[in-house]
Amino acid sequence: MDYFNQHSERLTFRKCSLEDIPVWSEFFHDRSRLPWLGLDPEKDPALAAEDWIRRQLERYEVCGLGHLAATLKVDGRLIGMGGVIPRTLDGKATSFLGWDVLDKELMEEDPKMIAVIRDSNGELVRKMKVPDSEGFHRVTWNLRRPSPSRVLLDEKPIGAPEDEPTAMMVAPGRYSVQLVRMDGGQAQVLGEPKEFNLIKLRDGALPAAEPEVVAGFWKELEDFQRNLSAISYELRRAENRVRAMQIALKRSPAEIGQLDEQLHDCLMDLKELDARIYGSPKKREVRENTRPTLGDRFGFARTGVSNSTYGPTAAHRESFDLAKKEMDEIQRDAMDILGTRITAIEKALIANGAPWVEGQGGGFGE
Repeated sequence: MDYFNQHSERLTFRKCSLEDIPVWSEFFHDRSRLPWLGLDPEKDPALAAEDWIRRQLERYEVCGLGHLAATLKVDGRLIGMGGVIPRTLDGKATSFLGWDVLDKELMEEDPKMIAVIRDSNGELVRKMKVPDSEGFHRVTWNLRRPSPSRVLLDEKPIGAPEDEPTAMMVAPGRYSVQLVRMDGGQAQVLGEPKEFNLIKLRDGALPAAEPEVVAGFWKELEDFQRNLSAISYELRRAENRVRAMQIALKRSPAEIGQLDEQLHDCLMDLKELDARIYGSPKKREVRENTRPTLGDRFGFARTGVSNSTYGPTAAHRESFDLAKKEMDEIQRDAMDILGTRITAIEKALIANGAPWVEGQGGGFGE
């Protein structure tokens, strides 16, 4: 195929010529396009058109490629340009980078700038995404750790640091911050860390616990919240799975009653576990008081110390200890349902030719 003499049903593609300058200059009256073509936006349209066409003529001579003039077959009128121009890949000139390179570029994540905050022991405390554009930027840290709450599969990254969910405050002390550039999963440290002191603004009227004791209790609450958040979601997700398994069972050739009772019992036990965490669902609907639950006990301890540097009182510690004891019992019962009973029913559904259920993992193609 002659690159410089191509045709479509409607168009002819030919070499550009200096005679095309007057017509091509009309495309450059909108000067906002010129920077994208590597041309001076202040240049006269006729001169810009001449520069552009001479650039193509040079490409024709140097590499045998370049933009071609697209003209209508019916009247020869110039209506645009198109063609192949050379690019550099791994230091070599090429006219086409290749589909694998284009696919790789499409799949790549954008580089990110991260501010990494560490305590005096060098332990990482917080990672905050910061602006990566030119100029000076002010970034504020709210002196809190990142949220330990669950992250769902459809959760979107949050851009601004102030919009990120957070947890407890950190203790007064010496901290450092350092910029890190993330690109392709690789971390590039930029500059030296900058140290700063975090000090307590004032002492309260009542004697407070030592900052290390306060921060230690905050950390215990964060770890508990991480587990509570996870098990709460898993119990609700398990309820949905059991309901889906009931539908799959209905569509299977399994005998009536063979697995129905097991699924029903699992569903009732899951609802009971949820009530042990958050209380009676019917009373919650009308905001009626319930017996203290795991969620109540944890909430009392967390609310009492989350915005205070006094530290936990004896009531806070007692409430949290009761919550931890109840959590151990709930986790044990939950693991029996999630890890043993539902898994066994799942295998029985597969053996009875039931449809695949979301979250099942395997089973398809077996």
